[in-house]
Amino acid sequence: MTKEKEQRNSREPDYLRMEHIGEEVLIENKKTKTVMLGRIIDETRDTYLIEAVHENKKIEKRVVKKDNNFIFIKYKVKIDGSRLNKRPEDRIKIKKK
Repeated sequence: MTKEKEQRNSREPDYLRMEHIGEEVLIENKKTKTVMLGRIIDETRDTYLIEAVHENKKIEKRVVKKDNNFIFIKYKVKIDGSRLNKRPEDRIKIKKK
């Protein structure tokens, strides 16, 4: 494994435990491979509420975590949404592997 991959993998578990509201994400649907860029403005156990711009209008869209991959722009980390499928307060309790 390259040094860059090792560093990326070592950051990922820590990022799973952090607050996600306010983060800019690229959302890739697993089935259709469509991509959407937006900012997380709310979170439940199963979904994120995303604020995005579409045709010069701000829209809010609720996306299901388990159906998508999330690329967190700030940290350059791609995470499978099924790993995020927990309540935000329970995600903090995730132990490092």
